[in-house]
Order: sequence, then structure tokens, then C-alpha cells
Amino acid sequence: MSDDAKAGSAIVLAAGFSRRFGRDKRLEPLGQDTLLTHTCRLYTAIFDRVVAVLRPGEFEIASLLPESVEVVPSTRAIEGISRSLVAGVRAAIDSPWIVVALGDMPYVKKSTLGLLRSTLETCNEHVVRLKHSDRVGNPVGFPSKYFDSLLGLTGDNGAKALLESGSLKSQVLVVDDPGILVDLDHPDDLQAQTDC
Repeated sequence: MSDDAKAGSAIVLAAGFSRRFGRDKRLEPLGQDTLLTHTCRLYTAIFDRVVAVLRPGEFEIASLLPESVEVVPSTRAIEGISRSLVAGVRAAIDSPWIVVALGDMPYVKKSTLGLLRSTLETCNEHVVRLKHSDRVGNPVGFPSKYFDSLLGLTGDNGAKALLESGSLKSQVLVVDDPGILVDLDHPDDLQAQTDC
């Protein structure tokens, strides 16, 4: 495969500590899987390469993920989500674009992910953001021209401040998908979705 034909990568950030959830939410049952396994399966169905960022030594969690998922350790995860994002970007640095996803957002539609992929493949000059009901959500697509900006992030805000700075050219896709807005920060969030 030539460099021009390289597929992009999806990076699933999952090295957090679930403090607000009160227990390791990555292992919460969801259907026949755990929450994180379910999320990773969504991405492996659409993207050729999926990288999951975990804390070092999390062999049990890694063993539950689909076989095709690459596991990358974030040795500085304690410093915040930005360090996990940096670890993921470094692992996928040869990709023409990446999709940055959160491991606690298992309800994004596959059709939304397919649209995000096809948009990045067609024109990977802009950050691609998703919007539902006048709110932007996750995941977010980044072309390789912005990898250096992502590698410079610090703290616990991920790419949010960078996206809101206006320094990145972006396009917004309006989607009929409330799942781009649903992250599971508390046990009640999971129950609320189950009840729907």
C-alpha cells in the first residue's frame, strides 16, 4: 500500500480513572460485552485501524478488546486526557487522518462513523466535527496537518480548548445521532440509556 493510499486511524481514549463513575466503567456490562469492548467494536466495524489507549499493565482490559485493536499505553495518564491523546496520536502518526473517540461513548451510530470516515477520505484538510440538536459532540476527525497541534496539548481538557480557539479550520456535519452527545460519567447515565 502506498503512502497516499494509507487508511486513517481511529483512536479510542480509555486510560481514565472513572472517578465520577465510582468504579471502572470500562468493565461495566453492556449487551454481551463490556462498555469499552462495545465501543471498540463500533470502531472496528468502520475503521481499518483502531488504537485503544489504556494505562500501562492493563492486560485484563486489553484481553477483552477485539483482536484487531492495537493497545497503546499512556504512561502519563494521571496528568489528564491530553496525555492519552498524545500517546494515541504518536501511535498513529503515519496516518493521513485520525478520528479521536472516547471509550465511554458507546451509542454513536455506525452510520455516523461511516459518514465521518468518508468525509475525511474525501477531503482531509479540515477538522471534521459532528453536530446534533445544535450541540457539537464526539468523535472528532483530524487531518495529519494538525497532529503537531495535538501533540502539544497538556492538561485534562483533551482537544476542546484547541477546537474552541478558532485556530483550526473545521467543517461541521449535522447528524441525526444523539449518541454523539452521550458519555457515561455516572452509573445513572448508563441506566438512563438502558431505559430508553
